[in-house]
Amino acid sequence: LLMANPKKCKAISSLPDHTPDALELIQQGGKWRNDPHLQQPMWTIQNNIDIWCGDFVHIHDTSFNTALLILSFHTCRKNIYVRGYISNFYDTYATINDDYTDYPISNISQKLDSSQIPPVDSFCSISNGQEIPLSPFHSYILQQPHWLKKQIPNRPSKFYKVKVTPLILFTDDTSGNKSKQYNPYESWSMKCAAMPYEQRNSISNIYFIGAIPKKMGASGISLLPSLVDDLHALEDG
Repeated sequence: LLMANPKKCKAISSLPDHTPDALELIQQGGKWRNDPHLQQPMWTIQNNIDIWCGDFVHIHDTSFNTALLILSFHTCRKNIYVRGYISNFYDTYATINDDYTDYPISNISQKLDSSQIPPVDSFCSISNGQEIPLSPFHSYILQQPHWLKKQIPNRPSKFYKVKVTPLILFTDDTSGNKSKQYNPYESWSMKCAAMPYEQRNSISNIYFIGAIPKKMGASGISLLPSLVDDLHALEDG
């Protein structure tokens, strides 16, 4: 429902922010920048084209045989960037640089389809200016689709769009009556971590999930298995 709300959907997901010498946002923290579960796996560019981690794209003003192998997406100074490895396609082989490069996402001119990409066994890596056998990490990016990339049934080249939406779950004591003295409960609530601090802590953006009466040894922890099952179901679509 939050994703369907035009006033909320843009605020509940956020890219890692790599603005240098800044620590003003939760997105600039080490975990948000580096944890694989917090990385956005795809982005939609002009003409409603979805690009995914592991795709090859062409960058404006680069050679026709040069492409970028996408590693990740992030922001810097309020602009969106794509991070990836420069690749060069030659007649009989292809190379992937070991060092990543950042480009404004607006510099992407097109996404390469499978017919434009050399076979995996023709690639090698470049490290310190030397051609070496394809590194295990480059091989993994080339051959392993992102774990969140799921095909739309009966549409071979179409995949569900993905928005990574980190949640903060918390539990608290509450009561079933106005005096707060009787009928005790433990409740679970959530808020969206990507929201700006003021919005994140506004009561209108804290969402009640459920509660359990504190009887016969029951506690808020008793609800965790059900919460985990529901979150897995959401993740699986």
